[in-house]
Amino acid sequence: MTKSDRDPEQLLAEALRAQAAQTPLSPESATESGSSPEDTAGYGLLSGTNASTIAQVRAELEAEEPPAPPSTGTRVVERPRKQLGVGWILLIALLLGLVAGGAVGLATML
Repeated sequence: MTKSDRDPEQLLAEALRAQAAQTPLSPESATESGSSPEDTAGYGLLSGTNASTIAQVRAELEAEEPPAPPSTGTRVVERPRKQLGVGWILLIALLLGLVAGGAVGLATML
């Protein structure tokens, strides 16, 4: 039986077993006889991560410093963006409709 003939569930089970065999155990879970779902954090599973790990990642992300302002002494002044009015949007829609209609009309005449 070739690998392509195997059941996909069996292939997935074998891949998970191989990954579990290669994953190192944390020192705490290696000494304990029973393991809880929180001890599976070393396997990289989302369901096994505990709240302290998530809190640590959030703290690291929030601790990142914002980029420093330019050191040249010049300030960059941002101009407020002007919004297009309804009239301009309707004009653009009308022009696009005319162009599309002209292209279809030209294609039907050819």
